[in-house]
Amino acid sequence: MAGVAEYGDGWGTDLSLGDTDGDGYADLAIGAPGEDIGSVADAGAVWVLRGSPGGLTTVRSRDSNQNSPNVPGAAEKGDRFGGQVRLVDPNRDRKFGPPHGGSAGSACPGARSRVDAGVMSSVVPRLEPDVEIPHGGLTIGEAAAVCGLSVDTLRYYEREGLTALPADRAPSGQRRYFAQDLRWLAGIVMLRGTGMPIRDIRAFTEICRYEGNEAERLAVLEQHRERVLEQLNETRNHLAAIERKIDFYRKGVSSS
Repeated sequence: MAGVAEYGDGWGTDLSLGDTDGDGYADLAIGAPGEDIGSVADAGAVWVLRGSPGGLTTVRSRDSNQNSPNVPGAAEKGDRFGGQVRLVDPNRDRKFGPPHGGSAGSACPGARSRVDAGVMSSVVPRLEPDVEIPHGGLTIGEAAAVCGLSVDTLRYYEREGLTALPADRAPSGQRRYFAQDLRWLAGIVMLRGTGMPIRDIRAFTEICRYEGNEAERLAVLEQHRERVLEQLNETRNHLAAIERKIDFYRKGVSSS
């Protein structure tokens, strides 16, 4: 099997079983969010061990990361791809694969990949945190501060299902946040700041968990854009009224 054991790889941080090739035997996806990809620290990777009549085998095992063909995104420092791994069968064809779609034979699952946590950054301004994210991630207080949120608000967003995926957990059980989490949270802040209701953000988050529904995402954003444009027009009208009042009082003050 490719790779060597290294300190901090986190090999086995998360596991998921599913028949990825339709041979009738369950395969095992293994996340290693601390795997370095070349010189890119903690970019993360996922391994898949094949199932067989005799159990799991390393024969035809494979590993993938965000620089691999057919895996969306790109390996970046601190992405921790593979921190959570999910094999799903949404179309019920008895071939399990990653939540973001694509064939299981061409893309390994990495539920904390840019496919999930980075979808928001592909459609809204990205937050590139100006803080150094340590190997173990940011605490909830640190992540909230970087995003301009209170801890209570961040927890509320998580309870309401507005985050792409649950935050990673340290061995102590405390939440830990990484670059992809901050990018997604930046998108939520932008959508909330432009008046998108919580229910709409929740719906948008849900459809962003999978590929193949870009038309639905587009419809949500276009509808929101229309609301934002209406708000901007109303705000401009209010601003014009304020300017007229200011002009009126300036004339009165200058003539007195």
